[in-house]
Amino acid sequence: MIDEASWCADFTRRKDVVDSEAKKDRDEKARQREATQNPEESVVHRGASPTGTQNDLRSSCQALAVMEYGPRFQLSNTQFFSTCQPLDYFCAFAQYLSAADMEYRVSGSKLKLKYLDDGVLAAGDVEIHVEALQVSVTKTCIKFNYLDPINKTDVCDMAIVRHFLSIRNCPELRNFCDATYDEV
Repeated sequence: MIDEASWCADFTRRKDVVDSEAKKDRDEKARQREATQNPEESVVHRGASPTGTQNDLRSSCQALAVMEYGPRFQLSNTQFFSTCQPLDYFCAFAQYLSAADMEYRVSGSKLKLKYLDDGVLAAGDVEIHVEALQVSVTKTCIKFNYLDPINKTDVCDMAIVRHFLSIRNCPELRNFCDATYDEV
């Protein structure tokens, strides 16, 4: 029979191993993300204008507020966590949309953008809002919200979850999904 002290010690040892492996994975993804980003060559623009660069978008969005991640966001199935800074993902996602010739609009007050996608649901367009939220100094939450563009209500469908996962796991953006939410 195993006593409680040895059980706790074994659990702590295994938890430390898992935590160290997770940290290694996060660090490797961060290194890969930094290696693939070259702001001088990456062209990103607000909306449909192809004349701006990623640095232009970054500088124009630096003044936007980054909302705090809190309890009202914790029930979403379409969010993930990252060790990147909110603006880093925001610019990379805008670049992803630009490369796909998707028009988007950046909020004038917070680090959030929206765009219409007609390929998500068979029933028609979906308005997708993507917001970068600050969880802590070292962690960001990327939240996707899917709305009916006419009546602005949430859209719930398995196609939405598949769309979210396809974006989160696409080669250009998957290195940003490198953390989990741990309450401090």
